[in-house]
Amino acid sequence: MRRKSRQAAPSVSLLDEAAKIVTSRLGADRFRVAGTAEFNGFNRDIRAGPHPAAGGLGATSFPRIDTSKIVPWRACVR
Repeated sequence: MRRKSRQAAPSVSLLDEAAKIVTSRLGADRFRVAGTAEFNGFNRDIRAGPHPAAGGLGATSFPRIDTSKIVPWRACVR
């Protein structure tokens, strides 16, 4: 399963301008999906549940990529 997932991931960075999502490889076993930022007060929490950008991208654009180990991440800008 892991090998098929690696082969399904693009080897170059991609930009979906309409969805405001960027993807890139981070080594052999990691695939990064970055979305937009929303500024509305100051809250360091990461929303629980599937992230709309990562979940939507995996389900529609790259359905063969294994998303069972998604790790939410956020930049803290102050």
